[in-house]
Amino acid sequence: MTSDVVARHTLLDEPAAVSLLIYLYDAGTVVGDDLKNVVSNYTRMKSLAQAFEQKGMISIKREKRPMIVFSFSLTEKGRKVAEHLIAAADLVDPQ
Repeated sequence: MTSDVVARHTLLDEPAAVSLLIYLYDAGTVVGDDLKNVVSNYTRMKSLAQAFEQKGMISIKREKRPMIVFSFSLTEKGRKVAEHLIAAADLVDPQ
């Protein structure tokens, strides 16, 4: 039997996307180097963060300290999504 249903692909399907949102939810504002805890590949981390920024879920700020540093934090929309993801994870794997 064939189905006419097509699977939806979203940004959340990307590797480490859910982990990145939950990490930012737990950590608050972090610098780019901190994101290596979640996404070890710099190119992947950068493209994922930029995609979330375009969707209005992450704020990326460029700061000039002695050298240029990028800081990342969740927007209100990103916080809401992360809260739902955490709730879903708790249903799947209660702690």
